[in-house]
Amino acid sequence: MKMTIKKCHIEHFKGIAEKEIIFNSDITDIRGHNGSGKSTIASAVYFVLGDCDYQLNNKPMVQPLNDPEVRPNVKLWLDIDGKEIVVEKTQKTVTKADENIGKTTTTTTNTYAVNGVPKSNRDFLQYFSDLGLDLDKFLILSHPDAFTKDNSAKGRENIRKALFEMASVKADLEIAKEMSGISELTVELG
Repeated sequence: MKMTIKKCHIEHFKGIAEKEIIFNSDITDIRGHNGSGKSTIASAVYFVLGDCDYQLNNKPMVQPLNDPEVRPNVKLWLDIDGKEIVVEKTQKTVTKADENIGKTTTTTTNTYAVNGVPKSNRDFLQYFSDLGLDLDKFLILSHPDAFTKDNSAKGRENIRKALFEMASVKADLEIAKEMSGISELTVELG
């Protein structure tokens, strides 16, 4: 199963009013000065596929600070084994004043869609699971800090389990034989 992000459209997300990024190949290098939005683009992808931001904070608040009425929205065009799938996530923030206790409370809700069809969070995750994609594994494989973020015994065990499930069924010697033509690798084949 191969998933490739083809395009990302971002609206009202953190410091980005509106931006569309087209990814032209399997590997895309995003460059820019500090504060130019590189991490925000990564956060937008993680917001949709991992329910976290680039710092791996769960359920992030991504609404711009200057306008509480806007709804952050991220839409991803994915190629999953040759089939285009459009996934979308929108965050709504509601602030209520509770006059009884003299405080305001802020709550966020997220809405999801796949190919324009609204989905609950559970149905959104199930959609990917039905395709054979595990979004938790996507997070582990796509972010280097995912290995060290949860340092609890359970967190380490979950990462270990995910990595072993993804490990190749090939023996080390078989992999070494396939790579023997690479000059940087010295392998003694017996």
